Amino acid sequence: MPPLADTRIRFHGVIDECAAGSCTICPDWQTLAKKRCYQLAAWHDDRNGVLMDELYRFTEVTITATVVRHAAHSVNEECFGNLRECLPDLYDPVVEELTARRPATEVALPPEDGPPTGPMLAVDKPTAAALRALFWQDPSVRAQTDLQDPAFYRFFVYRYDADLLDGYLCTVSRSDSAIATDHPDPVPPQWPAKSADFLRSPGNPYLCWRASKDPGKPWQLRPWPVR
Repeated sequence: MPPLADTRIRFHGVIDECAAGSCTICPDWQTLAKKRCYQLAAWHDDRNGVLMDELYRFTEVTITATVVRHAAHSVNEECFGNLRECLPDLYDPVVEELTARRPATEVALPPEDGPPTGPMLAVDKPTAAALRALFWQDPSVRAQTDLQDPAFYRFFVYRYDADLLDGYLCTVSRSDSAIATDHPDPVPPQWPAKSADFLRSPGNPYLCWRASKDPGKPWQLRPWPVR
């Protein structure tokens, strides 16, 4: 049984995909995105959550946080999606210890718990050119990749819903000599394979930027987190 309201607790667990600006922490990797998870609210060091979500997505951590129990007569049935129980929120969480970090590609999530997605689409030359020109406007892209060697970057497009397309530029570090084309034994870079793989995490072997396109309109840069 969880502690009473307004109790500061210490909890060891695994932080999930933190999609749509909301993280949960589960007991272990096997229960990730399932039941017995707590929602994290208002990080102590980042109240809006964007930076901390990106930093601690898909990590095993020990946190301290304050428990505030939901009133029994006003349970939020959607606080953890259809597969999760509404356990008390953990407010003002502080990461006390980082035990492990996994890339998004090694974390299994139910399809309904990842960012919504339709099929991955082929990227034709006009789309690649439009995305290249768009992403090049972002100073962070220019600072981290030159988009000259296609071995180090790739464009992805998938249908977010019936009308909206999502597009991504993902890059791998040129300093990674293991995948350099002039390396004596180059290793193919690892790229995203499912929608949740695009979520940013320091554990990923790549870094992605996001754009979207409405019907009849040009591509536009979109901020994180994924909606």
